[in-house]
Amino acid sequence: MNLINKPTIQIVNDAVMLLNKELGTTQSLIFFSQFYNSSGDYTKDRQDILDSFNIEEYRQFCIKSKTK
Repeated sequence: MNLINKPTIQIVNDAVMLLNKELGTTQSLIFFSQFYNSSGDYTKDRQDILDSFNIEEYRQFCIKSKTK
């Protein structure tokens, strides 16, 4: 077990990447959709999520996953 503290955003990114690797993109999205209740300020929530999301890293990860 790694006891080194990581920033929360790094833990979330690692978890999303692992989930996508194991389940695939479609099933990962289905999994995450069960936690989103769509109440509140969707635009602000979406912007908060996208501000910390590096789409190029995710795209590269998906490409690597498909070639394995």
